[in-house]
Amino acid sequence: MSFSLNDGADLFSRNYSLFTERFPALSSLLKDAAAEFTERADTMLLESGIELLPARDGAWTAKENGVMLHSSYAPLKEAERVATAVPENASALVFFSYGLGYALSPAAEQKATLPIIAIEPDPFRLFLSFSVMDWEVIFRHKQLILCIGAQEHQLIPLLEQYGLDSLHIIRTPSWENHAKQYFENVDTLIQRNKQKESINTRTLKSFSSLWFRNMCTNLPELAERNGITGFKDCAGDLPACVLAAGPSLESILPHLEEIKKRCILICVDTALRTVLAHGIEPHFIILGDPQYWNARHLDRLSSPHSILITESAAYPSVFRFNCREIVLCSSMFPLGQYIEKRIGEKGSLGTGGSVASTAWDFARYCGCKTIYIAGLDLGFPGGKTHVSGSTFEEKAFTQSTRIKNAETSITSALFGAYPETRQDYRGKSLRTDKRMSMYAWWFESKCAEFSDVRTISLTEASLAIPGITAENPERLISSPEREKQVTERLESAIRNNSQENAESRRKSLSEAVATLKETLTSLLSTAEAALSACDTPCYSEAEFQATIRILGNFDSLIRRNEAAELTALLFPTKDDLEKELAALPVLPETTPFKPYRDNIAASRLIYSDLKKSISAWLSKLP
Repeated sequence: MSFSLNDGADLFSRNYSLFTERFPALSSLLKDAAAEFTERADTMLLESGIELLPARDGAWTAKENGVMLHSSYAPLKEAERVATAVPENASALVFFSYGLGYALSPAAEQKATLPIIAIEPDPFRLFLSFSVMDWEVIFRHKQLILCIGAQEHQLIPLLEQYGLDSLHIIRTPSWENHAKQYFENVDTLIQRNKQKESINTRTLKSFSSLWFRNMCTNLPELAERNGITGFKDCAGDLPACVLAAGPSLESILPHLEEIKKRCILICVDTALRTVLAHGIEPHFIILGDPQYWNARHLDRLSSPHSILITESAAYPSVFRFNCREIVLCSSMFPLGQYIEKRIGEKGSLGTGGSVASTAWDFARYCGCKTIYIAGLDLGFPGGKTHVSGSTFEEKAFTQSTRIKNAETSITSALFGAYPETRQDYRGKSLRTDKRMSMYAWWFESKCAEFSDVRTISLTEASLAIPGITAENPERLISSPEREKQVTERLESAIRNNSQENAESRRKSLSEAVATLKETLTSLLSTAEAALSACDTPCYSEAEFQATIRILGNFDSLIRRNEAAELTALLFPTKDDLEKELAALPVLPETTPFKPYRDNIAASRLIYSDLKKSISAWLSKLP
């Protein structure tokens, strides 16, 4: 017996009606695909390589290109095991495709409060499932999310909401074979974003003291400096050219004067010294890293016609740079975000680990639909690390010694971060490393996300990034000059930007700092009281349980505190906490009430770290 549309027409109709009621917008998007399915389902089934067969329990099972998708005996009973294998701490249950959909039904029944996300790039698979099994239980699930026909990069923001590390992902090779590359891409994006989150957490922790110190010094700048909001969509039809500090920038330097006549010129801090040495002042300079050495990129330089874009946690000397104006983008540092919410946000820019990513995102923020980029090598063309004359290159030579010479520094850069070989835009081998591959992935994902923005590399020796094409700079240079339009648009944006009220910001800043001190003081009192509760003598299970409840109440108070958004830096990271817990004396298994004692010991560590952090912050705030 074989399957035809007539066998499942009534079931399809009922399921499709429930689908349209539950997901009207998605149903509208898939209207044409549904119409095609109803017209030619049997032909599509044949084309797909799927053969529907009766299972021994009377349900339909399937074989695709000779591989069984489900049990030939009892496919629904087999699927019940999927739901029972979901760990208790899972934040969401994610299906990478679902065969005929059998596993979705027991998951919806057994995991009523757990979000269920079904990912399937081919709408045909959804409609085929509608024809062979009842979806009523699935559509009743209150936290059901169907991702049908979504592009890979569109899935990540959704999955991030549930915490990538705590997703429970169901992967069955036979279900994925029809779109194997698609699901491999999704998995790669998930793994890369996990790495990104881990790197961001470690970065915040590593530099939190430096950034906090910088920000306390720079607090007046938050009131005195305008944000970038006046430049939002200011470009119109003008292109931008981002200058990064890779070695291949050298080939573009002779053309910079002509490029500036045709583009909004945006230069990263690391390339500025080289660009100014060739007599060109960019329209914008981007400095995003708050470390001391990044401030040194501006040492002894002057660019009186340029606008410097930085953030409030920048090294304080940055604000003494001689330029037309210094404006702020929104801080990536939690304290900066806390203050900005109370005095007015400056305008957010993305960051993919390199300052070039922020420069690219500023060009997009300005509304540029064509972004040229030069020197974004993300590798070592010709065995070089940076363009000649950059601060990095100067540092390597000026700080060299007999033991650690410039060549040693460059070699360390070349081989110190898990080197690998990839290709440039000419198809030639390019030495790079995993760190720069992460930067490249950021550009790849953003180019996919903002598909209306065309990004063009003017340097073919750079790492080839999917979504970015390469082009000879002569083509840009031979296009009509647009210097007048660039000047007019930027001057108009600068005038709009200067209308912000600094006096109002000063008052709001003073109030925000005073409020922050009050809330941190309150948080400190809560942490001290919680620490005291940890030391309460307990001699019975009831007393231990009472102490645990009290600590739970303190946890709630801490989460509700207005400064709770700063806890990313106040609390120890998961890795830090595990290290601290590992250093604690291990109680013998025979210790009375051991689980309670371990719980309280862990809480004591957290409250102690919290108290130290708050005390340090309060001592530095003005």
